[in-house]
This record gives sequence, structure tokens and C-alpha cells, in this order.
Amino acid sequence: MSSQLEIPEKIKIFFTSIHPELIFSLFNAISEILATLSQETKVMKDILDKFLLNVAQTICIIINTDNSILVQSFTPDFDTKIVYSIQRKLHSFIQSLEISLEKEYVICFIDCGRKVLRIILGDIHSLDPCLGKLICLSEDFDREKIIMLFQKIRNNLRTIKIANNK
Repeated sequence: MSSQLEIPEKIKIFFTSIHPELIFSLFNAISEILATLSQETKVMKDILDKFLLNVAQTICIIINTDNSILVQSFTPDFDTKIVYSIQRKLHSFIQSLEISLEKEYVICFIDCGRKVLRIILGDIHSLDPCLGKLICLSEDFDREKIIMLFQKIRNNLRTIKIANNK
């Protein structure tokens, strides 16, 4: 499409929909654009993208201390029709965990209507005062796989933050 338009700059073109089941495509396009505006969010998005290359049916989200999504990334086979349901469920789920989130992470299942997902959620506030939590959700119920994914992403975020502070 870009080559047919003969645009000199390399820009991303997004196809979106306002159909209720596909509204996520619009949200994702806006999210992709916003993630590239800040170098910090671009780095975080790149980290998520990198670690999601080797997994299936998974979404990872980084939220700030106000529980707003900073960046998110998902595998190509992830059912994006459930993202809105996930975001609604996560909001109430996170609120109920605020007091009990004293562990390194919480791992459990979350019912998103059409699907049940394995979720791992952990605090990453110590990496940066603006960061809140790292959340990974997967249709794969393998506990060890999702823990390993979570730890790799968190450790990579930690490495980037340390390098930026030097």
C-alpha cells in the first residue's frame, strides 16, 4: 500500500474497524502510534515483541501506576476479539489484588467469556516510578512457560532501565 502511494517516508498504515467485535483494531492502531512517540515506550514495546516471537496465543501488557496501559503486544494468533473483555476483567482483578500483591508475581486463571486464560501479573514499579505492572496472559496453560516468559521480559526491562540510568 505504501509503495502504491509513493510516500517518501516509511510510515505504518493501519486498517481498522468500528464494528463492536473488531474495535480493538482501532485501539491497537492508536496504541502502536503512541508507542513510537516516546523512546521509552518504543523500547518497552520492542522488548515485548521480541519475547513474544517464540510463544503462541499470548498477550503482554505493561501498565503504569494508574493502571493505564502503556504498551501491549500480542502474538499473531492471539484472539484480539477478547482484548476488550481482558482489559475490563484486568481492571477489577488488579484492584482486588492491590493489597495482596506482596509476592514476586501472582499466577492464576482469568475467565474472559469466550476463553479462559492463564495470567501472570507482577509489580515492576521498582524498575521505574512510572511503571506499574507487567501482565502476561496466554491460552497455553503451561505454568512454567508463562513464568519463564514473564521473568525474561522483566529481566530485560530491568537491564534496559539500568543501562539508561548510567
